[in-house]
Amino acid sequence: MGRKGLTDANLAEISRRLKHEGVLKVRVGVDVEDRREFAQQVSERLGAELVEVRGYTFIVRKIDSRAGGGSGTSQRKS
Repeated sequence: MGRKGLTDANLAEISRRLKHEGVLKVRVGVDVEDRREFAQQVSERLGAELVEVRGYTFIVRKIDSRAGGGSGTSQRKS
């Protein structure tokens, strides 16, 4: 994420790469009060699963629709 925060262009690029790669590491380049909440909101908007948050980086995983959409319970605690 750039200095402008979460933009439609950012979301479109993350979504495109997520579809292609399946798992992405995203670096937050803006100061947000609650990075875990921010990462959760981004993953929800993408329809992805938040895997982990560490510092200013978070990992999201594409939910495999063939497997029933994921369980939503496999979030790792950091």
